[in-house]
Amino acid sequence: MSKNRIKILTRKVFRDRKKASSGLPVKEILDIEKWPQKWQDRVRNAKLIAGYMPLSDELSLESFWKEIPGRKCFPRVEGEEIVFYEASDEESFESGSFSILEPKKGLSRVEISQIEVVLVPATAYGRDGTRLGRGKGFYDRCFSEGKDGKKPLLIGVVPSENLLSQVPRDPWDLCVSAIVTDQEFLEVVE
Repeated sequence: MSKNRIKILTRKVFRDRKKASSGLPVKEILDIEKWPQKWQDRVRNAKLIAGYMPLSDELSLESFWKEIPGRKCFPRVEGEEIVFYEASDEESFESGSFSILEPKKGLSRVEISQIEVVLVPATAYGRDGTRLGRGKGFYDRCFSEGKDGKKPLLIGVVPSENLLSQVPRDPWDLCVSAIVTDQEFLEVVE
């Protein structure tokens, strides 16, 4: 079976699981105090962190933002790309592409080279850091090697049941340096 076919089937399994679990409480990202100290330090010292507004099957970052109250930015789909904008409160967002909350137009745009840490959601992650996204390639294109000259620290965020031993990987697929779930923190050996 081809990698593409496996990716499609894996996404379908997780979409079906999402439908079956609708109505359950949203899970939170693991408390940063439980992360390894070096990772806590890297995140706490970052001047600008990129996050996301969660879909119902993604981990909430609400408690994380309470611990890390500094500058933050969020993606907005513009054509075939995601662009990041600084946003600080609920009034900064509107329903956008794919019914995801996105920063409103008119907020301050952030260049990728300014972002130090990115919390990257996914449908699933392999324990080697390989990301299985939703299939549109937005994060893969945005954070490909060498874009804007500097690559931020990428930390994958996924519910524990979506952390798999492996996921199919193509050359363009994004890989992260660490993965955090609702239950554990995993440093990826590069």
